[in-house]
Amino acid sequence: SDVNQWEATGRVQHLAQLNGDVVKYSQALEDELNASAAFAATRGTSNAFTDRLKTAQNATDNAANAVLNDSTGITTGAGYQPGTVQDLNAVRASVSDLANVRTGVTKSQFPASQIVRVYSGNLITPANTFSAAIGTGANDADLQGNVTTLGALVRNENQVAVQRAILYAALVSPQGTLRSEDLNTLQQARESAVADLSSFKDST
Repeated sequence: SDVNQWEATGRVQHLAQLNGDVVKYSQALEDELNASAAFAATRGTSNAFTDRLKTAQNATDNAANAVLNDSTGITTGAGYQPGTVQDLNAVRASVSDLANVRTGVTKSQFPASQIVRVYSGNLITPANTFSAAIGTGANDADLQGNVTTLGALVRNENQVAVQRAILYAALVSPQGTLRSEDLNTLQQARESAVADLSSFKDST
């Protein structure tokens, strides 16, 4: 019984440490999203955001490496819940997809609005999903309560990052205008952010 409890406690500690890495990774992605949207909005007209984008990408790479390093050993065979492993695999897949997404930012003509959707939906959301679910995977009530609260906060932060990137891209673009579809995305992100903030306050 003592050995089983020790192993379970070790899994909780491992997941809590990894979740700290994942949250930092999602925050780095949000900063990279901002720089990427600005780069796309000025693509072909200015190189003002090239260095800023590279700096943001380097910070994301460092955070992603921490996630990969600390996720070693999290498998169903080691006693972790299948859902937790599945969520973690989605985060790992997002790390692997970074290179392709970045190529779309720098080598294509994708508009800033599409880049915002890809970063938010394909890269940041898997990280937030993992963060919100690890309490269940660890079968720990304290951790479950904490990550439920944290999950609402990181979702709010993602929606705020989407708003920031859309507005920033519009402001730095040569036209200096906000397209109608971007306005719709902005309004939807604001509504989601308000709802997530309310959930955060309730769970807190």
